Amino acid sequence: IEAELAGDPTGPSANQVVKLARRPRRRLVVAAVGVAAAVVFVIGLVAVIADGDPEPTTEQIALEGLPAFADVTGSATVVIDGDDRSLGVDLSAVDLPAGSHLELWLLDDSVEQLVPLGTLAGQGPHAIPADVDLTATPVVDVSVEPDDGNPAHSGVSVARGRLSPS
Repeated sequence: IEAELAGDPTGPSANQVVKLARRPRRRLVVAAVGVAAAVVFVIGLVAVIADGDPEPTTEQIALEGLPAFADVTGSATVVIDGDDRSLGVDLSAVDLPAGSHLELWLLDDSVEQLVPLGTLAGQGPHAIPADVDLTATPVVDVSVEPDDGNPAHSGVSVARGRLSPS
């Protein structure tokens, strides 16, 4: 500032004083805007990292053969990955009567709510519909179904296991 005033022997004009007074304010405003932008960026970055996709959760349970199928063993694995949920089943060989197939179900403890998940061919995975409450239907059931086109449970279960969803 002194160097600018030294060239003018009469002193600074009122316009020069206003300009000189505004320069530090502008620098302060520019610096404050820069700091605010950096803070907003860091907060956004932390929010994205903290709110990132959580790791999928997995629960594996044993499937035990029911009395008529006591030699059947296996396991069921539920994978929850965000909004996607699936159920995979690994079951020992089951001797099926001709004209039948295995069906996968979720049941409640009283076997009043039955949710069909589809034909059990291989290990899956079988999608669990979004509206299915695993705490209300925690029993995994594999049934023998006749190839008769009837979608209802036959009442003949091969193996069952119980999930412990949280």
